[in-house]
Amino acid sequence: MATNKCKYYDVCPSATGWCLNRSPDAECVGLVIGTYRRLKEQKSVLVVKPKMILSTEDMSKLHDKLYAEAQTGVVVLPVYCEAEYTPTGLIVKVEDDRYEE
Repeated sequence: MATNKCKYYDVCPSATGWCLNRSPDAECVGLVIGTYRRLKEQKSVLVVKPKMILSTEDMSKLHDKLYAEAQTGVVVLPVYCEAEYTPTGLIVKVEDDRYEE
């Protein structure tokens, strides 16, 4: 069995190591889409898409905030995010940036 040398995945979804650490190409896109679909099909997962690039630290803070809010049953997304998939039983709202104090 080939060892995983993929720099884009901790564990290569194909489990073959066929990419030899080259840049992502058409085969990788299929793997990413399949993984994304499986995540969406899980009933307990909120899938959020940021509309801008976030640093690793900001992404971690956003994850922690959304995770804590999801435990209450209501999630308030920042204006720069949109919900791609919302599980049943979870209310998702978006901040309103039109009104500033």
